[in-house]
Amino acid sequence: MTPRHLRADTRVEELCKSLRKLAFEKGPGAQLPTVSTLCKDLAVSSVTLRDALDLLETEQILYRKRSLGIFVSPNIYRKSIHVLFAADKLISELLSPFWALLWLHLEQEAQRREGFKNERYTFQLVTQIPDMENSLPEEIIHMLQKKRVDGILAIGLHTVGIGKETEPAIPCITFAGGGDWLVIMDTAEAGRLAAGELIRQGCKRLACWLPNIAYFSTPGWNVGEIPHLEMENMAAFTNFRQTLLEQKMTYYPEFMRQPHLPMSMKALSAQEQGYLLAKEVFGEQNKHRPDGLFIADDLIADGALAALEELGIRVGKDIKVVAQRNTGSPILFGHLRKLTALEFNPVDITQAMFSMLDTLMSGHNSPEAITWIRPHLS
Repeated sequence: MTPRHLRADTRVEELCKSLRKLAFEKGPGAQLPTVSTLCKDLAVSSVTLRDALDLLETEQILYRKRSLGIFVSPNIYRKSIHVLFAADKLISELLSPFWALLWLHLEQEAQRREGFKNERYTFQLVTQIPDMENSLPEEIIHMLQKKRVDGILAIGLHTVGIGKETEPAIPCITFAGGGDWLVIMDTAEAGRLAAGELIRQGCKRLACWLPNIAYFSTPGWNVGEIPHLEMENMAAFTNFRQTLLEQKMTYYPEFMRQPHLPMSMKALSAQEQGYLLAKEVFGEQNKHRPDGLFIADDLIADGALAALEELGIRVGKDIKVVAQRNTGSPILFGHLRKLTALEFNPVDITQAMFSMLDTLMSGHNSPEAITWIRPHLS
């Protein structure tokens, strides 16, 4: 974009701000001054004014009637909410159907709210950039600054500082990423519940398998360059281990595992990871085996269960399994009678995000910067 175009865009944005302010002062249905009067009062050309009016019409701030003039939209007080969803969460074949379920619930809740609240929603898939604080590309940031935005829901993105540079600040609620207002799955509680359930079922040699975050797609990074989270830094593992120690159980560090990183640049699917890990741990050559297993990922559990069946190991009899899954997901459906499911519900995540957004858009501060989503055993 040339400097001339940049200056023109800046003039249009500044004019939009002035016209928005004027429209809110006058209220729904009010008539604004004529084009010639606005050009004179605001010291702009008719071309710049026309561009600004075009934008404000798409935002339902103003509307024009031929030969009658410019009017404030009856929908001027309608809140404009943008839902930004990381594209790689939906298009990667390596990821769980959880993300599609979450998109569906967000969309359904948005449609429901549009029916009784003065709100409109815009959903957008975002190809993020490799930044651990703000992974929104420049065009998305520019769009948020240019258009009318009253609130943001971000999924799978890093949004630290987003919305704070505007006046008033735009609340941005983030799930599965970094940000200022967060909804987070309580994996610490998952680890505690899983260990307690396996102990209750009489297990003595407990194992914990966690997903390796380096297997998942992060745009802009090669597989070997993606930050790798060690088990010691994972809340599910630390609480699992702590529960064992509190219950005076023997702790077997060799049973605490993550899938190995691939040697090639081609990532394995989560099912392949679980399958290979189960073959390694429960193979004939290995007689020292766990009798209770917590798998903190539904796809890894799916692959592991396939391997256990091939090895002739009976889930529910030879080994007790607690597997993390997502309510509504078809993954693990055929195994639910043999194992204990530790479920996170995408509906809970959706409701928590909208609830926090409602609080912040009403002008109140949320009592906590983090809302925790707790799992339940089923």
